[in-house]
Amino acid sequence: MPADASATDAKTVAVPLPGIEIQRPAKRGDGWRLTMGKFVGRGTTFAAAKDDLARQITVTVASLEADPGFARDDHDGDLFVALDRPWGIDTYIVKDDRARLIATGDRNRTPAEDLAACNGLTPIPLRY
Repeated sequence: MPADASATDAKTVAVPLPGIEIQRPAKRGDGWRLTMGKFVGRGTTFAAAKDDLARQITVTVASLEADPGFARDDHDGDLFVALDRPWGIDTYIVKDDRARLIATGDRNRTPAEDLAACNGLTPIPLRY
């Protein structure tokens, strides 16, 4: 270890991830593709494709930490559930024997805020 470095100095290292497939552009104008499972990063350059893949993974992790939203229909009492997903907020209506996806919205608010903004629904607060 150099004399001026300490044991607490941080350094950035590249960590290769297993299972990433790289597709180079086949012809001029095509973009790069990096595939990791169901995630596909795209970009006009390799760096842009890596950034897109990293963005998708980051959004997915952030959506895992978000609490769901619940609301009751003021007219017939049906239950509505909103879940934060990487692509947006999915809203389901829950009937006696099934749940059905009825809408997907932008991720510009939390699932609970999304349901609270709907007329005719009464939000159900989470209890911990």
